[in-house]
Amino acid sequence: MSDRILALVPDLFFRSKLESLRRMGWEVDYANPAGARLAIVDLDAPQSGEAIGKLSVPILGYTSHEMVPEWQARLGGRGMAVSRNEFSRRLVELVEQVARGETAARGAGGKDPRC
Repeated sequence: MSDRILALVPDLFFRSKLESLRRMGWEVDYANPAGARLAIVDLDAPQSGEAIGKLSVPILGYTSHEMVPEWQARLGGRGMAVSRNEFSRRLVELVEQVARGETAARGAGGKDPRC
């Protein structure tokens, strides 16, 4: 399986965070979904809801902390929604988790960090 990530991330600040994934061996593509193992999506970006409806790979989405429960419900078992802060702090860990098919966000000690 490919170690490619489709990144639907328009914000340059968050794009710069994705460089850590390149150092871990992931290929990050901002346009072509072909061959992607998972997708990272800025859930606050315009048309993000439409975009995730077209994806056939697991999704790691980030949003404001207030919107995490709503987006997690929308993603269901197709992915994981986390706050922007959690995304920034745990990016590599979260990508590995979603790549393994684990779509429930878990913090230290197995607790859900959103609670």
